[in-house]
Amino acid sequence: MAKCLIERLLNLNPALTIAETLGNISTNMTRLFLIVLIITFNSCNSQNQRIEIKLQNCIYDSYPEYGVLLKKSIIEYENHLITKDVLKNKKGSSYKNLFTKINELNSRNLIVDYYFSKLLVKKPTSINPKLSECINSILTSKEYLTSKPHKLEKAINEHSEKKSLTASELTKSINSILNEDDYELDFYKLRIFMLIESNSQSFGLNNRINDSKLSETKPTDLSNSLNIVLNKNNKILIQNKTLTIDELNNEVRKYEIEFKNESIITIQASREAKYKDYASIQDAIKSTIDKLRQELSLKKFNKELDQLSDEDFKTVRATYPINVRNK
Repeated sequence: MAKCLIERLLNLNPALTIAETLGNISTNMTRLFLIVLIITFNSCNSQNQRIEIKLQNCIYDSYPEYGVLLKKSIIEYENHLITKDVLKNKKGSSYKNLFTKINELNSRNLIVDYYFSKLLVKKPTSINPKLSECINSILTSKEYLTSKPHKLEKAINEHSEKKSLTASELTKSINSILNEDDYELDFYKLRIFMLIESNSQSFGLNNRINDSKLSETKPTDLSNSLNIVLNKNNKILIQNKTLTIDELNNEVRKYEIEFKNESIITIQASREAKYKDYASIQDAIKSTIDKLRQELSLKKFNKELDQLSDEDFKTVRATYPINVRNK
């Protein structure tokens, strides 16, 4: 974040005490008048007094050049999410709408190519003792106990500890804590990026399932599709027959072998179904098709799948694409 306006005007050393600072500028009445005026009207950015800003400043201070690379990484990943249509734009309303989509089970076709941690190559080479002191002083303050960051972490911890809580319940809780302005702060953007990564399966935001994003509005012939149902009791059904995950794997395999590049799998999940069970269906589909691709790779090219050239891999992938739609 930008330095306080007083520091910018005077180019002060933030480590100096107020007394030392005033001593340094006692001969400059114009500057002193400006200081008094600024303090009187609290011209330092009011957001810099927020707990979130203080915590983010602690993090930036632990990076070289006041976190320039970290800030660039935030911008780069945000642009990636916009490119992939996960976010509409950089406004806080876009982040809030994303969590609304997850809450309403409308995020399952949103695909990301990579997660934020991939960009965190440049990390602090050593832990600055002042960093721990900086953060601890904030986390142990009375102000923190009533702050939004505290409420946010409490909601996230409850979700982690109580496995029965769905991602829908988590995102609904987060949206009740944060408003659109909050989502525009770097502190919350970072937290959301890490949540997307750690909860990718339950959020339905992933880079594991579709080879390409399928349009929900594009007309498609589903007459030969494999229709999977996940009911409110978290039971998996195909043609009204309840299946285990192993049985689902077998059904997907038989279907893919028959239809190959014309295959389309649909998933109809109840709003009351748990995300972990929906994710298990996704994993079953992908693992089954991965095995078929591996078998084809060995048969056609006599090579492991990960040893194929880009061109040969495209051939295998085209034979067994991963096309999944939600009904």
